[in-house]
Amino acid sequence: MLLANNGRAHRAAWALPLDGSPQKLLAEAPDTDVTDAYVDSSTGAILGVYGSGIKPGMHWIDAAAQHRQEVLERAFPNRTVVMTGWTKDHTKVLARVESPSSPPIYYLVDFTTHHADIAAEEYPALAGVTLGEFSEITYKARDGTVIPAYLTLPAQKGSGPGPLVVLPHGGPQDRDYPVFDWVVQFLASRGYAVLQRQFRGSTGFGDAFRVAGYRQWGGLMQDDVTDGVRAMIEKGIADPKRVGIVGMSYGGYAALAGAAFTPDLYACAISVNGVSDLQALLEAKVPQSAPGYRVLSTAMSEWTERIGSPTDTALARKSPINSINSISTPVMIVYGNGDAVVPNAQSERMAKALNAARKRVTVVKLADEDHWLSRTDTRVQLLRAIEGFLHDNL
Repeated sequence: MLLANNGRAHRAAWALPLDGSPQKLLAEAPDTDVTDAYVDSSTGAILGVYGSGIKPGMHWIDAAAQHRQEVLERAFPNRTVVMTGWTKDHTKVLARVESPSSPPIYYLVDFTTHHADIAAEEYPALAGVTLGEFSEITYKARDGTVIPAYLTLPAQKGSGPGPLVVLPHGGPQDRDYPVFDWVVQFLASRGYAVLQRQFRGSTGFGDAFRVAGYRQWGGLMQDDVTDGVRAMIEKGIADPKRVGIVGMSYGGYAALAGAAFTPDLYACAISVNGVSDLQALLEAKVPQSAPGYRVLSTAMSEWTERIGSPTDTALARKSPINSINSISTPVMIVYGNGDAVVPNAQSERMAKALNAARKRVTVVKLADEDHWLSRTDTRVQLLRAIEGFLHDNL
Protein backbone atom coordinates (compact mmCIF):
# COMPACT_ATOMS: atom_id res chain seq x y z
CA MET A 1 0.00 0.00 0.00
CA LEU A 2 1.14 3.51 -0.84
CA LEU A 3 -0.04 6.80 0.67
CA ALA A 4 0.19 9.42 -2.07
CA ASN A 5 -1.70 12.15 -3.88
CA ASN A 6 -1.24 10.93 -7.46
CA GLY A 7 -2.66 14.18 -8.79
CA ARG A 8 -5.42 14.50 -6.19
CA ALA A 9 -5.81 17.39 -3.76
CA HIS A 10 -5.59 15.06 -0.77
CA ARG A 11 -3.47 12.03 0.02
CA ALA A 12 -5.19 8.66 -0.50
CA ALA A 13 -4.32 4.98 -0.07
CA TRP A 14 -3.29 3.13 -3.23
CA ALA A 15 -2.55 -0.48 -4.06
CA LEU A 16 0.95 -0.68 -5.55
CA PRO A 17 1.18 -3.81 -7.74
CA LEU A 18 4.62 -5.37 -7.84
CA ASP A 19 4.22 -6.37 -11.49
CA GLY A 20 4.44 -2.76 -12.67
CA SER A 21 0.75 -2.41 -13.51
CA PRO A 22 -1.05 0.87 -12.70
CA GLN A 23 -1.81 1.77 -9.10
CA LYS A 24 -5.38 1.28 -7.91
CA LEU A 25 -7.25 3.46 -5.43
CA LEU A 26 -7.91 1.55 -2.21
CA ALA A 27 -9.52 4.21 -0.05
CA GLU A 28 -9.75 7.94 0.40
CA ALA A 29 -11.25 10.27 2.99
CA PRO A 30 -13.49 13.15 1.89
CA ASP A 31 -11.60 16.48 1.96
CA THR A 32 -8.81 15.15 4.23
CA ASP A 33 -5.50 13.34 3.89
CA VAL A 34 -5.16 9.62 4.53
CA THR A 35 -2.21 9.49 6.93
CA ASP A 36 -2.08 5.89 8.18
CA ALA A 37 -3.35 2.36 7.63
CA TYR A 38 -4.98 -0.05 10.05
CA VAL A 39 -3.34 -3.43 9.52
CA ASP A 40 -4.17 -6.85 10.97
CA SER A 41 -0.89 -7.89 12.59
CA SER A 42 -1.79 -11.58 12.19
CA THR A 43 -2.54 -11.59 8.47
CA GLY A 44 -1.05 -8.34 7.17
CA ALA A 45 -4.41 -7.43 5.65
CA ILE A 46 -5.32 -3.74 5.48
CA LEU A 47 -8.55 -3.30 7.43
CA GLY A 48 -8.98 0.44 7.04
CA VAL A 49 -7.25 3.80 6.65
CA TYR A 50 -7.06 6.82 8.92
CA GLY A 51 -8.37 10.09 7.54
CA SER A 52 -6.92 13.23 9.09
CA GLY A 53 -8.85 16.50 9.26
CA ILE A 54 -10.69 18.58 11.81
CA LYS A 55 -12.58 15.37 12.73
CA PRO A 56 -10.10 12.52 12.13
CA GLY A 57 -11.46 9.01 11.83
CA MET A 58 -11.22 5.55 10.32
CA HIS A 59 -12.50 4.70 6.86
CA TRP A 60 -12.99 0.95 6.80
CA ILE A 61 -12.18 -1.48 4.02
CA ASP A 62 -12.99 -4.63 6.03
CA ALA A 63 -16.69 -4.95 6.90
CA ALA A 64 -16.10 -7.12 9.99
CA ALA A 65 -13.63 -4.61 11.43
CA GLN A 66 -16.10 -1.81 10.76
CA HIS A 67 -18.81 -3.74 12.62
CA ARG A 68 -16.53 -4.22 15.64
CA GLN A 69 -15.75 -0.53 15.65
CA GLU A 70 -19.42 0.39 15.50
CA VAL A 71 -20.19 -1.91 18.45
CA LEU A 72 -17.44 -0.24 20.50
CA GLU A 73 -18.61 3.27 19.60
CA ARG A 74 -22.15 2.41 20.75
CA ALA A 75 -20.69 1.11 24.01
CA PHE A 76 -18.60 4.25 24.56
CA PRO A 77 -20.65 7.16 23.14
CA ASN A 78 -19.05 10.56 22.61
CA ARG A 79 -15.58 9.04 22.89
CA THR A 80 -12.80 8.27 20.44
CA VAL A 81 -12.34 4.50 20.40
CA VAL A 82 -9.23 2.94 18.87
CA MET A 83 -8.63 -0.81 18.75
CA THR A 84 -4.96 -1.11 19.69
CA GLY A 85 -4.74 -4.92 19.78
CA TRP A 86 -6.83 -8.05 19.32
CA THR A 87 -6.78 -11.82 19.44
CA LYS A 88 -6.35 -13.79 16.22
CA ASP A 89 -10.05 -14.69 16.14
CA HIS A 90 -11.02 -11.06 16.92
CA THR A 91 -13.25 -12.10 19.82
CA LYS A 92 -11.28 -9.88 22.20
CA VAL A 93 -9.80 -6.44 21.62
CA LEU A 94 -7.85 -3.91 23.63
CA ALA A 95 -9.54 -0.55 23.08
CA ARG A 96 -8.19 2.90 23.92
CA VAL A 97 -11.12 5.14 24.86
CA GLU A 98 -10.79 8.89 25.34
CA SER A 99 -12.08 12.34 24.45
CA PRO A 100 -10.56 15.81 24.71
CA SER A 101 -12.27 16.13 28.10
CA SER A 102 -11.66 12.60 29.43
CA PRO A 103 -8.23 10.94 29.80
CA PRO A 104 -7.42 7.69 27.95
CA ILE A 105 -8.59 4.43 29.50
CA TYR A 106 -7.72 1.02 28.04
CA TYR A 107 -10.49 -1.60 28.09
CA LEU A 108 -10.22 -5.32 27.42
CA VAL A 109 -13.43 -6.01 25.51
CA ASP A 110 -14.84 -9.52 25.05
CA PHE A 111 -17.31 -9.63 22.15
CA THR A 112 -18.56 -13.11 23.13
CA THR A 113 -19.55 -12.12 26.68
CA HIS A 114 -20.27 -8.47 25.82
CA HIS A 115 -18.15 -7.42 28.77
CA ALA A 116 -15.42 -4.76 29.13
CA ASP A 117 -12.81 -4.57 31.90
CA ILE A 118 -10.47 -1.67 32.58
CA ALA A 119 -6.92 -2.77 31.77
CA ALA A 120 -5.08 0.52 32.38
CA GLU A 121 -5.57 4.26 32.87
CA GLU A 122 -3.14 6.93 31.74
CA TYR A 123 -4.23 9.55 34.29
CA PRO A 124 -6.00 7.68 37.11
CA ALA A 125 -5.80 10.70 39.45
CA LEU A 126 -8.14 12.58 37.10
CA ALA A 127 -10.96 10.06 37.52
CA GLY A 128 -14.11 11.99 38.39
CA VAL A 129 -12.51 15.40 37.80
CA THR A 130 -14.53 17.79 35.63
CA LEU A 131 -12.26 18.95 32.83
CA GLY A 132 -12.41 21.71 30.24
CA GLU A 133 -15.15 21.97 27.62
CA PHE A 134 -13.82 21.20 24.13
CA SER A 135 -15.25 22.35 20.79
CA GLU A 136 -14.27 22.43 17.13
CA ILE A 137 -14.42 25.90 15.61
CA THR A 138 -13.27 27.82 12.56
CA TYR A 139 -12.34 31.42 11.93
CA LYS A 140 -11.38 33.45 8.87
CA ALA A 141 -7.83 34.62 8.33
CA ARG A 142 -7.24 38.09 6.96
CA ASP A 143 -7.20 36.79 3.37
CA GLY A 144 -10.53 35.00 3.85
CA THR A 145 -9.10 31.49 4.28
CA VAL A 146 -11.08 29.39 6.76
CA ILE A 147 -8.78 28.13 9.52
CA PRO A 148 -9.88 25.09 11.57
CA ALA A 149 -9.20 25.25 15.29
CA TYR A 150 -9.97 23.69 18.66
CA LEU A 151 -11.18 25.75 21.61
CA THR A 152 -11.19 24.48 25.20
CA LEU A 153 -13.01 26.51 27.82
CA PRO A 154 -12.40 26.11 31.55
CA ALA A 155 -14.96 24.03 33.42
CA GLN A 156 -15.52 26.87 35.88
CA LYS A 157 -15.83 29.65 33.32
CA GLY A 158 -17.30 32.99 34.29
CA SER A 159 -19.43 35.35 32.25
CA GLY A 160 -17.82 37.67 29.74
CA PRO A 161 -14.32 37.63 28.24
CA GLY A 162 -11.61 35.83 30.20
CA PRO A 163 -7.90 35.04 29.96
CA LEU A 164 -6.82 33.13 26.84
CA VAL A 165 -3.74 31.00 26.20
CA VAL A 166 -2.83 30.50 22.55
CA LEU A 167 -1.11 27.14 22.04
CA PRO A 168 0.51 26.84 18.57
CA HIS A 169 1.57 23.29 17.76
CA GLY A 170 5.08 22.17 16.85
CA GLY A 171 6.40 21.00 13.52
CA PRO A 172 5.19 23.14 11.92
CA GLN A 173 4.36 20.25 9.55
CA ASP A 174 2.20 18.67 12.23
CA ARG A 175 -1.21 19.29 13.77
CA ASP A 176 -3.32 19.05 16.90
CA TYR A 177 -5.90 16.28 17.35
CA PRO A 178 -9.28 16.19 19.13
CA VAL A 179 -7.96 13.93 21.89
CA PHE A 180 -6.97 14.37 25.53
CA ASP A 181 -4.04 16.80 25.83
CA TRP A 182 -2.35 17.11 29.22
CA VAL A 183 -1.13 20.68 28.62
CA VAL A 184 -4.50 21.92 27.34
CA GLN A 185 -6.46 20.46 30.22
CA PHE A 186 -3.94 21.67 32.78
CA LEU A 187 -4.34 25.22 31.47
CA ALA A 188 -8.13 24.90 31.42
CA SER A 189 -8.07 23.63 35.01
CA ARG A 190 -6.34 26.89 35.98
CA GLY A 191 -9.11 29.00 34.45
CA TYR A 192 -7.70 29.72 30.99
CA ALA A 193 -9.44 29.27 27.67
CA VAL A 194 -7.07 27.50 25.25
CA LEU A 195 -6.96 28.04 21.47
CA GLN A 196 -5.26 25.52 19.18
CA ARG A 197 -5.34 26.75 15.58
CA GLN A 198 -4.41 24.56 12.63
CA PHE A 199 -2.57 27.34 10.79
CA ARG A 200 -1.46 26.95 7.20
CA GLY A 201 1.49 24.59 7.10
CA SER A 202 -0.39 22.09 9.28
CA THR A 203 -0.76 18.55 7.97
CA GLY A 204 -3.93 16.58 7.36
CA PHE A 205 -5.86 19.22 5.43
CA GLY A 206 -4.48 18.65 1.96
CA ASP A 207 -1.24 19.48 0.18
CA ALA A 208 -2.25 23.03 -0.76
CA PHE A 209 -2.93 23.91 2.88
CA ARG A 210 0.35 22.34 4.03
CA VAL A 211 2.55 23.81 1.30
CA ALA A 212 1.04 27.27 1.89
CA GLY A 213 3.13 27.36 5.06
CA TYR A 214 6.47 26.73 3.34
CA ARG A 215 8.95 29.55 3.97
CA GLN A 216 6.28 31.32 6.01
CA TRP A 217 7.92 31.29 9.44
CA GLY A 218 7.04 34.71 10.81
CA GLY A 219 4.78 35.29 7.80
CA LEU A 220 1.51 33.66 6.78
CA MET A 221 1.67 30.99 9.50
CA GLN A 222 2.17 33.64 12.17
CA ASP A 223 -0.63 35.76 10.68
CA ASP A 224 -3.01 32.81 11.05
CA VAL A 225 -2.11 32.61 14.74
CA THR A 226 -2.59 36.36 15.16
CA ASP A 227 -5.93 36.30 13.36
CA GLY A 228 -7.12 33.50 15.64
CA VAL A 229 -6.48 35.67 18.70
CA ARG A 230 -8.33 38.59 17.16
CA ALA A 231 -11.25 36.31 16.31
CA MET A 232 -11.49 35.18 19.96
CA ILE A 233 -11.44 38.82 21.09
CA GLU A 234 -14.19 39.74 18.60
CA LYS A 235 -16.32 36.80 19.76
CA GLY A 236 -16.06 37.99 23.37
CA ILE A 237 -14.16 34.90 24.50
CA ALA A 238 -10.79 36.55 25.21
CA ASP A 239 -10.02 39.59 27.31
CA PRO A 240 -7.65 41.55 25.02
CA LYS A 241 -5.51 42.54 28.01
CA ARG A 242 -5.08 38.92 29.19
CA VAL A 243 -3.82 36.88 26.24
CA GLY A 244 -0.71 34.73 26.57
CA ILE A 245 1.03 32.53 24.00
CA VAL A 246 2.71 29.23 24.92
CA GLY A 247 4.41 26.88 22.49
CA MET A 248 6.87 24.03 22.17
CA SER A 249 9.42 23.56 19.36
CA TYR A 250 7.98 25.44 16.34
CA GLY A 251 5.27 26.57 18.74
CA GLY A 252 8.07 28.05 20.86
CA TYR A 253 9.22 30.00 17.82
CA ALA A 254 5.64 31.21 17.26
CA ALA A 255 5.49 32.34 20.90
CA LEU A 256 8.70 34.36 20.58
CA ALA A 257 7.58 35.71 17.20
CA GLY A 258 4.28 36.76 18.74
CA ALA A 259 6.09 38.70 21.46
CA ALA A 260 8.51 40.24 18.94
CA PHE A 261 6.28 40.98 15.95
CA THR A 262 2.89 41.67 17.61
CA PRO A 263 3.95 42.92 21.06
CA ASP A 264 0.63 44.67 21.77
CA LEU A 265 -1.32 41.43 21.30
CA TYR A 266 0.16 39.34 24.12
CA ALA A 267 0.54 39.98 27.83
CA CYS A 268 3.27 37.31 28.05
CA ALA A 269 4.96 34.53 26.05
CA ILE A 270 6.45 31.14 26.92
CA SER A 271 8.83 29.30 24.59
CA VAL A 272 9.66 25.66 25.33
CA ASN A 273 12.55 24.23 23.28
CA GLY A 274 11.80 26.96 20.76
CA VAL A 275 13.67 28.49 17.84
CA SER A 276 14.86 32.11 17.99
CA ASP A 277 17.35 32.40 15.09
CA LEU A 278 16.38 30.80 11.77
CA GLN A 279 19.72 31.34 10.05
CA ALA A 280 21.62 29.78 12.93
CA LEU A 281 19.20 26.84 12.99
CA LEU A 282 19.70 26.18 9.28
CA GLU A 283 23.46 26.50 9.55
CA ALA A 284 23.36 23.84 12.27
CA LYS A 285 20.93 21.56 10.44
CA VAL A 286 22.25 21.99 6.89
CA PRO A 287 26.07 21.88 7.14
CA GLN A 288 28.11 23.18 4.25
CA SER A 289 29.83 20.63 2.02
CA ALA A 290 33.50 19.93 2.52
CA PRO A 291 35.78 20.77 -0.44
CA GLY A 292 35.33 18.24 -3.18
CA TYR A 293 32.10 16.85 -1.77
CA ARG A 294 28.47 17.65 -2.39
CA VAL A 295 25.98 17.06 0.42
CA LEU A 296 22.63 15.81 -0.80
CA SER A 297 19.95 14.47 1.50
CA THR A 298 16.18 14.52 1.67
CA ALA A 299 16.27 15.84 5.22
CA MET A 300 18.49 18.77 4.28
CA SER A 301 16.46 19.69 1.21
CA GLU A 302 13.31 19.64 3.32
CA TRP A 303 14.79 22.11 5.80
CA THR A 304 15.62 24.59 3.07
CA GLU A 305 12.36 24.01 1.20
CA ARG A 306 10.25 24.61 4.29
CA ILE A 307 12.24 27.41 5.95
CA GLY A 308 14.64 28.83 3.35
CA SER A 309 18.30 28.83 2.50
CA PRO A 310 20.84 29.60 5.24
CA THR A 311 22.02 32.46 3.01
CA ASP A 312 18.54 33.98 2.67
CA THR A 313 18.82 37.45 4.24
CA ALA A 314 15.02 37.59 4.72
CA LEU A 315 15.38 35.05 7.54
CA ALA A 316 17.02 37.69 9.72
CA ARG A 317 13.83 39.76 10.01
CA LYS A 318 11.82 36.59 10.71
CA SER A 319 14.08 35.69 13.64
CA PRO A 320 12.82 36.95 17.03
CA ILE A 321 16.39 37.31 18.29
CA ASN A 322 16.83 40.22 15.88
CA SER A 323 13.74 42.05 17.21
CA ILE A 324 14.60 42.14 20.90
CA ASN A 325 13.89 45.87 21.14
CA SER A 326 10.29 45.32 20.01
CA ILE A 327 9.53 42.92 22.86
CA SER A 328 7.67 44.64 25.69
CA THR A 329 6.01 41.70 27.46
CA PRO A 330 7.49 39.20 29.93
CA VAL A 331 9.02 36.13 28.29
CA MET A 332 9.76 32.74 29.82
CA ILE A 333 12.29 30.51 28.04
CA VAL A 334 12.31 26.80 28.88
CA TYR A 335 14.66 24.22 27.39
CA GLY A 336 15.90 20.71 28.05
CA ASN A 337 19.67 20.29 28.04
CA GLY A 338 19.25 16.91 26.30
CA ASP A 339 17.37 18.38 23.31
CA ALA A 340 18.83 16.86 20.13
CA VAL A 341 16.34 18.57 17.78
CA VAL A 342 16.60 22.29 18.57
CA PRO A 343 20.07 23.31 19.77
CA ASN A 344 20.19 24.70 23.32
CA ALA A 345 21.95 27.75 21.87
CA GLN A 346 18.63 28.86 20.38
CA SER A 347 17.22 29.35 23.88
CA GLU A 348 20.43 30.43 25.60
CA ARG A 349 21.26 33.17 23.10
CA MET A 350 17.70 34.50 23.16
CA ALA A 351 17.71 34.65 26.95
CA LYS A 352 21.10 36.38 26.96
CA ALA A 353 19.90 38.97 24.42
CA LEU A 354 16.75 39.68 26.43
CA ASN A 355 18.78 40.10 29.61
CA ALA A 356 21.25 42.41 27.86
CA ALA A 357 18.36 44.59 26.68
CA ARG A 358 16.95 44.64 30.23
CA LYS A 359 13.77 42.87 29.16
CA ARG A 360 11.72 40.80 31.59
CA VAL A 361 12.85 37.22 31.03
CA THR A 362 12.62 34.05 33.10
CA VAL A 363 14.76 31.02 32.22
CA VAL A 364 13.93 27.45 33.20
CA LYS A 365 16.49 24.75 32.39
CA LEU A 366 15.21 21.17 32.42
CA ALA A 367 18.00 18.83 33.45
CA ASP A 368 18.50 15.59 31.49
CA GLU A 369 15.42 16.22 29.36
CA ASP A 370 14.85 15.73 25.63
CA HIS A 371 12.92 17.71 23.01
CA TRP A 372 9.65 15.91 23.73
CA LEU A 373 9.67 16.27 27.53
CA SER A 374 9.59 12.52 28.07
CA ARG A 375 10.10 12.48 31.84
CA THR A 376 7.22 12.75 34.29
CA ASP A 377 9.11 14.83 36.85
CA THR A 378 10.14 17.27 34.12
CA ARG A 379 6.56 17.69 32.96
CA VAL A 380 5.49 18.47 36.51
CA GLN A 381 8.33 21.00 36.79
CA LEU A 382 7.26 22.59 33.51
CA LEU A 383 3.59 22.85 34.48
CA ARG A 384 4.45 24.44 37.81
CA ALA A 385 6.66 27.00 36.06
CA ILE A 386 3.95 27.76 33.48
CA GLU A 387 1.30 28.06 36.19
CA GLY A 388 3.32 30.57 38.20
CA PHE A 389 4.34 32.64 35.17
CA LEU A 390 0.81 32.86 33.75
CA HIS A 391 -0.62 33.64 37.19
CA ASP A 392 1.76 36.60 37.54
CA ASN A 393 1.18 37.95 34.03
CA LEU A 394 -2.40 37.11 33.05
